[in-house]
Amino acid sequence: MSLTPAFAFFDVDETLITEKSMFSMLHEIEKHLGGIYASDIRHRLQTMARAGEARAEINRAYYRALAGLPRREVQQIAVDYVSQRLQDDAMVPYLIQPVVTQLQQLKADGITPVFLSGSAVDFLVPLANHLNVNHILATQLKVDKAGHYTGKIVSQPMIGAGKRQALINFTSQHQSSLSDCYAFGDHSSDAEYLSLVGMARIVSGNSQLEQQAQQQGWPIIQRPEATPLPL
Repeated sequence: MSLTPAFAFFDVDETLITEKSMFSMLHEIEKHLGGIYASDIRHRLQTMARAGEARAEINRAYYRALAGLPRREVQQIAVDYVSQRLQDDAMVPYLIQPVVTQLQQLKADGITPVFLSGSAVDFLVPLANHLNVNHILATQLKVDKAGHYTGKIVSQPMIGAGKRQALINFTSQHQSSLSDCYAFGDHSSDAEYLSLVGMARIVSGNSQLEQQAQQQGWPIIQRPEATPLPL
């Protein structure tokens, strides 16, 4: 048995939870704080995607749309939203329970869970606290002296190669062997980091990633049927 620490890296949106936290938060911010129009931002991002823009650039565009918003208020909106979604989980599923169960089991076995997400740290902290996850590798947003988002992000987008590099940097910093680590994802772009670890797992729903999983022998976790949250 290896004496080096081992980690389990979890994508969050549509891997641990049934929705995309970035879009959920757009609607919550519009509803409780104002300053943005969620439908306009979504339309702009969809237009970029249809035009073939890279997912990393679409990710940057999303965060540019948050420029000027007060960080503390957004953080509190995230806390309140996640708390409510967890309360309503039995009626409108929020957690993807088979993946949460694996996270809890791995943690019980001494494997440390880590969030690895293109979503914002400020959006994910409440869920991390609920699941007792102490490490979040996600998008950090730059904040001005007044405590407002600038619309810029720290480092590169946490998409594809960005996630891969973050995982490499983290395991190197903690002197962990990649072969001892686990990783979970649901999108074809997640293959960039899934292929690094000894134990990769995917959540069903993306045909391209499922095909690669079958070729690589990665177990596929079936996503339960769920009632989507109306946005």
